[in-house]
Amino acid sequence: MEDKSTYENTMSASGSHHETMDAVDTVEGITTNDTEAEFSGDTEVAPEAIGGASVGDLPAGYYRSFPFLGTLGAVILGTNGLYLACSMPLNVLTNINEDIGPDSNFAWITIIFSVVSASTYLLNGRLADLLGRRWVTTGFTVIGTIGTVICAAAPSIPVLIFGNALLGVNGGTQQSLVALIAELAPNKYRSYVTALVVNSALPVISFGPVFIRLMLRDLGPGGWRWSYGAAAICNGLSALLFYLAYHPPSFAMLHARSAHKVSPWRMVDFAGAALFAGGLTVFLLGLSWGGGVYPWKSGMVIGFIVGGAALLVLFVFWEVYGAKDYPLLPTHLFGNRPFMSIALASGIATMTFFALLLLWPVQLTLMYDSTLLGVGFKSCVIQSGVAIGYFVSGAIMKPLRRQKWQFIGGMIVLAAFIGGMAGTTPATQTMAIVFLLVVGMSIGWIECLALTLAPFCLRHDEIGIALGFVGTTRAALAALAQTIFTTIYTNKIATEQPALVTPAVLDAGLPASSVPALLAGLASGNMTGIPGLTPAIEAAAVAANELAYSRSFQLVYYAAVAFGIFGIAMSLYAPNTENRFNSAISRRMQGTEDATHDTVDAEKA
Repeated sequence: MEDKSTYENTMSASGSHHETMDAVDTVEGITTNDTEAEFSGDTEVAPEAIGGASVGDLPAGYYRSFPFLGTLGAVILGTNGLYLACSMPLNVLTNINEDIGPDSNFAWITIIFSVVSASTYLLNGRLADLLGRRWVTTGFTVIGTIGTVICAAAPSIPVLIFGNALLGVNGGTQQSLVALIAELAPNKYRSYVTALVVNSALPVISFGPVFIRLMLRDLGPGGWRWSYGAAAICNGLSALLFYLAYHPPSFAMLHARSAHKVSPWRMVDFAGAALFAGGLTVFLLGLSWGGGVYPWKSGMVIGFIVGGAALLVLFVFWEVYGAKDYPLLPTHLFGNRPFMSIALASGIATMTFFALLLLWPVQLTLMYDSTLLGVGFKSCVIQSGVAIGYFVSGAIMKPLRRQKWQFIGGMIVLAAFIGGMAGTTPATQTMAIVFLLVVGMSIGWIECLALTLAPFCLRHDEIGIALGFVGTTRAALAALAQTIFTTIYTNKIATEQPALVTPAVLDAGLPASSVPALLAGLASGNMTGIPGLTPAIEAAAVAANELAYSRSFQLVYYAAVAFGIFGIAMSLYAPNTENRFNSAISRRMQGTEDATHDTVDAEKA
């Protein structure tokens, strides 16, 4: 059986010490022997913490209980809080800077979130696996709530940057919330759960750019604060529900059968966490500064990149030789080829997504539509596509089967249509919008597959590290993409603009002495007071300038194709996980027993 052998190879590559599942029913259930094999890796977990072979092993009314429904509500609120605080403001950074600035460091609002969240994905996932998810999740959500309150009331850009740093601390948690529900649902429903969690924020995801611009239009220059205010409400309610309702297996239950009792503090890899978080943060900061805040050759950029890389090398050596029993990053993940292929390929999709979020509104404004709501509505196309991709992928992932080929197909579509964007010009607005819709759909398709399949490549007790590592990879590549694509665009426009605009305006009759002032006017958007400028010359300048922008964006899309090809190559190693879409349930919520059910059982006894 092909999918069975694939799974066995996957588990063998991961270095796990238990036998693989011997699945006979790939759709509706598993046998008694299969149940034992499915959970044979849970050698330390108390039996009452394991969900079981099917829903029949759970208490009556389990999925209608307050603990489960309250947890689902907390996850949905947290997901909405993420997009309200971290996605919507990204669309109006210049407006925010005009309101509480100006400050040349306003780009740090997004940089700091991306950098910090890249570090906390892994930390959150690993700590939750080892120590229990309840307090880790609740604690990080409280930090995120404080961050949104600070952002909503921020009087200056530095304060807003600090608030976004706190949001980044919680960012890894919020983007891994799918793990909480996924481990409580039957395996065969995990793709539906993933799509449900993400699409619970469908209005914010799809129409966030419009909402934030309507806030600016109707509530004034400070209307953006309401985005953070709404996020604070969502995060606060999410933290409250996690505290009241979320009772997953505790630390004691997760290690009840351990041969050696170890305190929680000894399970935390403090040295590894410091080296990883410090190294990744310093490295990504250096990349983010290069070509923007500082020149690439500056000592700050070089020092941060080299220093961060050195700390990451030390982190790897520590994890291999010093961390011993409880490393922050289990090294067997790197030998798990299917898992690594998912992490890297989905990272390529995510880096494309964040690069487009940053550059598409700029391209819209410069080439197609500069109106406030026009840019807002047309910016929605990428996020809307992602939401559609999640929905379709979640619905058909299991019945369509052959998840490996679904993954490969998504990467091919992504690379093909991002390449098609290189053919867009100022006269092809409709084509650009359609192509980006398809690109967004392929990104959503790939991400839903990745979040569902990655935990299937590892043991039940590694779902947190599975999604944490995938999240860190995606966030790090996203930060890298913003640097690479922005640098490509900036350097290209610096050469294309004078090369195309200068001869066009000279041929139209502009005096050569006025060319520098005209180029400066094009950059600032203010063309008044330029000697010798006529409407005809201005029209020629604008047309040539749009062509310069078009060629600059084309080069960015060509670079994106190169990354897409790499993603296709990585996706060739993705696993078929059909035999994992069974009825097994990884973990059981505590305190969900139905009173009537208990009474009936007592009477039978």
